[in-house]
Amino acid sequence: MAKDWYLIGNSPIYNSGFENDEFQQYKDSGLDDILNSPISSSVQIVDNDLNVVSDIRAVVQNNLADTPSSTLQRRIMTKIGTLNSQDYIKYDNKIYLINSIVGNNQWYEKAIMQYCNFTLKFQSSDGIIHSYPCIVDNRVQGTGDTDTKTMTLPSGRKIILIPYNEHTILLRNDKRLFVDIHPTHPMPYKIDFVDSTKFNYGDKGLLEIYVSEDALRKNTDRPDLGVCDYFNPSEEVESPVEGYSYATITCSGDLIAGGVTRTITPTFYEADSTINNTIIPVWDIVLPLGYEDQFVITYVDNQVKIKVAENYDLIEKTITFNVMGHDGGYGGNLTLIITI
Repeated sequence: MAKDWYLIGNSPIYNSGFENDEFQQYKDSGLDDILNSPISSSVQIVDNDLNVVSDIRAVVQNNLADTPSSTLQRRIMTKIGTLNSQDYIKYDNKIYLINSIVGNNQWYEKAIMQYCNFTLKFQSSDGIIHSYPCIVDNRVQGTGDTDTKTMTLPSGRKIILIPYNEHTILLRNDKRLFVDIHPTHPMPYKIDFVDSTKFNYGDKGLLEIYVSEDALRKNTDRPDLGVCDYFNPSEEVESPVEGYSYATITCSGDLIAGGVTRTITPTFYEADSTINNTIIPVWDIVLPLGYEDQFVITYVDNQVKIKVAENYDLIEKTITFNVMGHDGGYGGNLTLIITI
């Protein structure tokens, strides 16, 4: 079991009742001794593009684990003010993700980091493909009194742990992702639930995403790019009028007669193309004339859920989604063709 270190080198020994003052005076030099010793390592804090943000010295513990699951985790100790929850750490030519709160004992800080066993890719509404190292597992760790217990998910379901930021927070229910390393026929998965509070550490944190197996869509899924429901940005996203706010709209998949419910998601942009997440959408949905009762439409938060009836007369008919901001502006539209 790892122990805290309180032996500080190069410091005098007194028994005067002012030991705390002596500790404060010599703690930094003592920590420097440890971080410059053979038990420490050179590690890098990197961003999601794996660009080095900073090089640091740290002590990495738990390199000789006793069980297969514990080989994926390490404890990292370094100077206070260095680490953040959701940081990527490059150590021993591997990428780790800090998945705990960073704590300190007024001498050094310490955190738990876990090996990233997968790189998740997804396309945002502006057409950009994002790539994030992440942790993929099929087990849920217990909390509270059951902290030492785990629950294995049913076959075909997985959990993804990924840093929270302005891009990953847009991963919502029904979004489809490749979560498989097969080189030519990776398995698509669909998001069932996103927990944004379990690993919420204030302005830093992680998203815990639950996914389940889904079917491959040959027309839109791109295993070569690692992206499900790929679209050509030049076809889907119109260039905004310079100096004006605007909106883009995406659909979680093809609208199929008798198919599953799809999710329509708006993204609102300011005139400088920064995203505004405070806008409440006002929808105007144009349905095929005479077939208005063939659709089930619900509104959930800022999104629209739509399901097409099993009526083959609807094939090749179109639906147009128009959106505006609640206070005007931010106009956008998307027209979809119903398929089979």
